[in-house]
Amino acid sequence: MLKNILLIIATLICIIGNANAGINGTHALVGGSAFCPPDANLYTTNIGASYAIRPGLCTISSGAYVPASGYYSVLSIAYISIEVAPKSFASSTQSFTTSTAFLDASKPINKQNVTVTGSAGSTISFPMSGGVVLCSYLVDASGKKYLFPDLFCPEGDSYTPLPPKPPIPDTSCTINGGNALSVSLGTLNRDEIPTVPDSGSAISKTISVACTGGKVTVKMKFNYTPISIGSSQAVKTSANGVGTAIFYGSKALSPSDVTSVNFLEGSNTLTLGFQAVRNSTVALKDIPTGAFTANAVLVMTQQ
Repeated sequence: MLKNILLIIATLICIIGNANAGINGTHALVGGSAFCPPDANLYTTNIGASYAIRPGLCTISSGAYVPASGYYSVLSIAYISIEVAPKSFASSTQSFTTSTAFLDASKPINKQNVTVTGSAGSTISFPMSGGVVLCSYLVDASGKKYLFPDLFCPEGDSYTPLPPKPPIPDTSCTINGGNALSVSLGTLNRDEIPTVPDSGSAISKTISVACTGGKVTVKMKFNYTPISIGSSQAVKTSANGVGTAIFYGSKALSPSDVTSVNFLEGSNTLTLGFQAVRNSTVALKDIPTGAFTANAVLVMTQQ
């Protein structure tokens, strides 16, 4: 089985010596010459042969991406098979790790240049014929292992292949800096409050929307207790028969309205209109004087 493994191992570029684009300082298999994965696989029939695992000799360079930006170490595992009887092999493993280095998920590994420091190596002796495969993984902060593309490692080991494309970034938006928006409608005369919402007379408010991670499309709606104003709905206020219409563009938004809005990464603005309106069926004398309040919640759901 080990012979098959040695033949199947494919192409992950590893370079000895010089600092190159990739992860420098990883472990090599040394047997006369230094071999990096995937070339770090040997099969020997020389009784008494020995091979060493040494840090600091390899550069792992791959066009794959890490699944998320963060600190990663390189774990190298030596899969060892030694003949104990004709056609009978005993298997064992030895593990070697490195310090961590920061890898950027927006760039392939071969476009980054980081250096790690490896743990002490060891020597593997073969009293009989046998073989050794040195396989390298990336390990994230949680201990999850990732295998480089085209690098075959013995079956039974648990790992996740590194993605061939950069991960889709997480997107999020903050509305009005995370603060509540206060709108003053000023001083109103009861007989001047309109009975039909009119966006042209509304008080305009510009709200900041800051987004990260790329373009964002949201479904926007308002949650509020409504009052009917003719054929429209407005936010019910603390004053009898009075509501506050909320406009996006020229449309007064009801609680059932859902509006699609696109935002770019970075700073955006959202302009809304606010207008006091009254129910024409309520007599003016029944509308109380003094201050009144109304509350609505703006909800944006990312698509």
